[in-house]
Amino acid sequence: MPDFSTDAFLMSMYEKTLPKVSLTDCPDGQLESMLAERRELLRRIMRIDALEACELFGAPQLLEQSDGGGYRMEKFSAEIADKLFQPYYKLTPAAPNGRVVIYHCGHSGDGVRGCVDPRSESGAYQRLLPVELARRGYTVYAHEPFGFGEMTYNAYSGPDKRGCFANTGILQLLGVSTTAMRVFQMQKIMDIAEKENKTDRFIIGGISGGGLACAFTGAVDRRVGAAFVQGYTNTYRDSIMRLEHCIDNYMPGTLLAGESADVLALHAPHPLLVSNGDADPIFPLAGTKTAVDHLRKVYGKLGRGEVLSVDIFPGEHVSNNEAVFGWLEKLKF
Repeated sequence: MPDFSTDAFLMSMYEKTLPKVSLTDCPDGQLESMLAERRELLRRIMRIDALEACELFGAPQLLEQSDGGGYRMEKFSAEIADKLFQPYYKLTPAAPNGRVVIYHCGHSGDGVRGCVDPRSESGAYQRLLPVELARRGYTVYAHEPFGFGEMTYNAYSGPDKRGCFANTGILQLLGVSTTAMRVFQMQKIMDIAEKENKTDRFIIGGISGGGLACAFTGAVDRRVGAAFVQGYTNTYRDSIMRLEHCIDNYMPGTLLAGESADVLALHAPHPLLVSNGDADPIFPLAGTKTAVDHLRKVYGKLGRGEVLSVDIFPGEHVSNNEAVFGWLEKLKF
């Protein structure tokens, strides 16, 4: 009796779809050009050029503000594309250290509010990292991701599916992905931050789905001078191809540009911190170790092994704030 499962077929397609030459097997002296080619390929897969053609419509509008004690928090709205209004928070420290962080939150019932509002309990695993960064002198921008919180598709009939599920499905009908939209959002927030702070070099960071968005943003936008990626670093084969994950993790054509660690490797030679709990149930330790080994080889081939930082800590799917603080204190970029 034949095995009618799709397992063997899909794994065969997986092997055939990955690039024929691994970044770690690239001949000496050719890696930088291969990284540049992969960045351009990834941009084409995401259709970034089509999204980048969208322009900001007017200046951001202040919606509310509050004093957080050591920092000021303001909520803004910016029309980042025709009829697409982007809510975001700006946390301005009382004593700025001159560094700007673009933070992408992970999944939570309250969306971005779950990582900036101490009253929210839905994003507890993020441990209010943007707030803690602002208290340490960093100017932080934290925006609502497409499909999260306030940015849902309310015409959809299933109330519990109006977030990532509905938005991802409809975007794919349009030939775009949720991943690409979230990269586009981060780029537009960087546009705003660039004008306000007179800088074109940013630190980006996030956990889980936020880690995914940061992985892809740093891969294609060289304004990202450094990144911290939490609760995400793994292989597709060990995580989203084996374990239940949100639909927003699946972007058509992703594997043409390589495995998950290949996307993160496109940050090179810029500083990168990858941080994962050793008991993370959705990004297993074995996959994290495989991805880290790959990253070390790529950064090592470039002679930049010292700017790749790895934090595997005792814990599950949660932000290790202390590792981020320590890394930022030592960061030079």
